[in-house]
Amino acid sequence: MLCPVCNTEFKSKALKNGKTRRVGSDTDLMPIYQGPNPLFYDVHICPSCGYSALNQFLKN
Repeated sequence: MLCPVCNTEFKSKALKNGKTRRVGSDTDLMPIYQGPNPLFYDVHICPSCGYSALNQFLKN
């Protein structure tokens, strides 16, 4: 990943596609997954400056 604020290149963990399975929805419509929740791994944080963004806004 490349931080757009401080231009630091860093690595971040991600889940592989197909490793999680949606099993339902909660009462507030948040999806429930079997195994780890992929929504928790979509946010990446720069270790240098602390900038955080969703995966879609950072360059790989």
